[in-house]
Amino acid sequence: MASVHATDASPEAPSLETLAARAEQVGPGMREVARGESPVPASIPIPELGADACIRALLGANSPVVAALVTDAGSILAITRAEALVTLDARGPVCLRKGNSARIEVQGQAPLVRYVLWMTP
Repeated sequence: MASVHATDASPEAPSLETLAARAEQVGPGMREVARGESPVPASIPIPELGADACIRALLGANSPVVAALVTDAGSILAITRAEALVTLDARGPVCLRKGNSARIEVQGQAPLVRYVLWMTP
Protein backbone atom coordinates (compact mmCIF):
# COMPACT_ATOMS: atom_id res chain seq x y z
CA MET A 1 0.00 0.00 0.00
CA ALA A 2 1.44 3.39 -1.00
CA SER A 3 2.02 6.02 1.65
CA VAL A 4 -0.46 8.89 1.67
CA HIS A 5 2.42 11.29 2.27
CA ALA A 6 4.22 10.27 -0.93
CA THR A 7 1.82 12.37 -3.02
CA ASP A 8 2.22 15.33 -0.66
CA ALA A 9 5.92 15.76 -1.43
CA SER A 10 6.75 19.20 -2.80
CA PRO A 11 9.35 19.55 -5.53
CA GLU A 12 12.79 20.63 -4.34
CA ALA A 13 14.11 24.11 -4.99
CA PRO A 14 16.87 24.12 -7.63
CA SER A 15 20.34 23.59 -6.14
CA LEU A 16 22.84 26.43 -5.97
CA GLU A 17 24.97 24.56 -8.52
CA THR A 18 22.01 24.35 -10.92
CA LEU A 19 21.39 28.08 -10.59
CA ALA A 20 25.09 28.96 -10.96
CA ALA A 21 25.36 26.76 -14.07
CA ARG A 22 23.05 29.21 -15.87
CA ALA A 23 25.61 32.03 -15.62
CA GLU A 24 26.09 32.35 -19.39
CA GLN A 25 22.33 32.56 -19.96
CA VAL A 26 21.52 34.95 -17.10
CA GLY A 27 24.69 37.00 -16.62
CA PRO A 28 26.98 36.58 -19.63
CA GLY A 29 30.29 38.34 -19.04
CA MET A 30 29.38 39.05 -15.42
CA ARG A 31 31.14 37.75 -12.31
CA GLU A 32 29.38 35.85 -9.57
CA VAL A 33 29.35 37.89 -6.35
CA ALA A 34 27.05 35.95 -4.03
CA ARG A 35 25.10 32.73 -3.67
CA GLY A 36 23.10 31.24 -0.86
CA GLU A 37 19.71 30.36 0.50
CA SER A 38 17.37 32.14 2.85
CA PRO A 39 14.01 31.47 4.49
CA VAL A 40 11.08 33.26 2.85
CA PRO A 41 10.29 36.11 3.30
CA ALA A 42 13.89 37.02 2.50
CA SER A 43 15.96 40.17 2.30
CA ILE A 44 19.15 39.52 0.31
CA PRO A 45 21.70 42.34 0.44
CA ILE A 46 23.51 43.41 -2.71
CA PRO A 47 27.28 43.48 -2.07
CA GLU A 48 28.70 46.96 -1.50
CA LEU A 49 29.34 48.83 -4.73
CA GLY A 50 32.85 50.18 -5.15
CA ALA A 51 31.91 51.51 -8.60
CA ASP A 52 28.84 51.87 -10.80
CA ALA A 53 27.61 48.29 -11.31
CA CYS A 54 24.98 46.24 -13.08
CA ILE A 55 23.30 43.30 -11.37
CA ARG A 56 21.48 40.13 -12.39
CA ALA A 57 20.03 37.53 -10.04
CA LEU A 58 18.54 34.08 -10.49
CA LEU A 59 16.32 32.81 -7.69
CA GLY A 60 14.74 29.38 -7.30
CA ALA A 61 12.21 27.96 -4.87
CA ASN A 62 9.91 24.93 -4.73
CA SER A 63 6.85 27.13 -5.34
CA PRO A 64 6.28 30.58 -6.86
CA VAL A 65 8.02 33.57 -5.31
CA VAL A 66 8.11 37.26 -6.23
CA ALA A 67 11.42 39.12 -5.99
CA ALA A 68 12.00 42.86 -6.10
CA LEU A 69 15.22 44.87 -6.23
CA VAL A 70 14.69 47.67 -3.72
CA THR A 71 16.97 50.60 -2.86
CA ASP A 72 17.58 51.58 0.74
CA ALA A 73 15.45 54.65 -0.03
CA GLY A 74 12.55 52.30 -0.85
CA SER A 75 12.48 52.65 -4.65
CA ILE A 76 11.64 49.46 -6.55
CA LEU A 77 14.08 49.11 -9.46
CA ALA A 78 12.84 45.74 -10.77
CA ILE A 79 10.21 43.16 -9.87
CA THR A 80 9.54 39.62 -11.10
CA ARG A 81 6.40 37.66 -11.85
CA ALA A 82 5.45 34.95 -9.35
CA GLU A 83 7.30 31.83 -10.50
CA ALA A 84 9.41 29.08 -8.93
CA LEU A 85 12.45 30.15 -11.01
CA VAL A 86 12.83 33.91 -11.51
CA THR A 87 15.44 36.14 -13.11
CA LEU A 88 15.82 39.67 -11.80
CA ASP A 89 15.44 41.59 -14.10
CA ALA A 90 14.17 39.40 -16.97
CA ARG A 91 14.84 42.19 -19.52
CA GLY A 92 18.51 42.59 -18.62
CA PRO A 93 20.82 43.85 -15.89
CA VAL A 94 19.74 46.55 -13.46
CA CYS A 95 22.41 49.19 -12.91
CA LEU A 96 23.21 51.09 -9.72
CA ARG A 97 25.48 54.04 -9.01
CA LYS A 98 28.53 53.72 -6.79
CA GLY A 99 27.63 54.20 -3.14
CA ASN A 100 23.97 53.22 -3.56
CA SER A 101 22.70 50.35 -1.46
CA ALA A 102 20.03 47.86 -2.48
CA ARG A 103 18.60 44.50 -1.54
CA ILE A 104 16.41 41.83 -3.07
CA GLU A 105 13.15 41.32 -1.20
CA VAL A 106 11.49 37.92 -1.75
CA GLN A 107 7.91 36.99 -0.85
CA GLY A 108 5.94 33.78 -1.37
CA GLN A 109 4.75 30.56 0.21
CA ALA A 110 8.01 28.64 -0.36
CA PRO A 111 9.90 27.75 2.82
CA LEU A 112 13.21 28.94 1.31
CA VAL A 113 14.72 30.57 -1.74
CA ARG A 114 18.12 29.87 -3.26
CA TYR A 115 19.90 32.58 -5.22
CA VAL A 116 22.96 33.49 -7.26
CA LEU A 117 23.93 37.11 -7.95
CA TRP A 118 26.12 38.32 -10.79
CA MET A 119 27.57 41.79 -11.25
CA THR A 120 29.70 43.94 -13.55
CA PRO A 121 32.34 45.15 -13.35
